Amino acid sequence: MKTIKFEPSEYLTNEARIAEFINAFIEEAPELLPEALGIVAKAKGMTEIAKKTGISRQALYAVLKENENPTFNTINKVLNAFNVELQAVTKAA
Repeated sequence: MKTIKFEPSEYLTNEARIAEFINAFIEEAPELLPEALGIVAKAKGMTEIAKKTGISRQALYAVLKENENPTFNTINKVLNAFNVELQAVTKAA
């Protein structure tokens, strides 16, 4: 059997898919959110995200990976660069 490496960034072609991808991480593995944001940033172009956020490429690479804890401000800047936002909603009973 031949296997191929799955590359999620190939499917992150619009804001709706990006939001769905990020929401899946928040729901299933919130501790991996920085890594998920890094995957999206690479798909959109790290240089472009760096320009939009005002954060250097090197700093983005450093904080948008597994086991990192970027500040909420950094997460918010990155999400804004993706044209995606977080929203708080009430939990289902």
